[in-house]
Amino acid sequence: MLAAFYSVPTSLFRIYGGVLSDRSGARAAPYWTFGVGIVSTSMLSHPPTTIIDGIRKPIRFSTRLELTKRGGREREPIPNPGPGPPQLQQRVHKQLQAERHSSTRAAARSQ
Repeated sequence: MLAAFYSVPTSLFRIYGGVLSDRSGARAAPYWTFGVGIVSTSMLSHPPTTIIDGIRKPIRFSTRLELTKRGGREREPIPNPGPGPPQLQQRVHKQLQAERHSSTRAAARSQ
């Protein structure tokens, strides 16, 4: 029974593909189908983005797709935390400070 849920839509799409192929030609139908598939997959694969850091200033745009009607309030955009979680940034900062401090001590001892 589960296989019928996959085979029935597939059969219907094959019929529709045959009609498209008869109307537009045997080569054009697969090319258009492939192109629409690439564009759709590309649009659905990108996460919702509003800001990208540019070279001189932030670039603002939105890749959000509203496929369903949401009720209630809008979600706030997630702030960009930087290159990693705050704990990781703090740990790396402390390690860099320790390395600078130890190199300063070593330079002072050698003099």
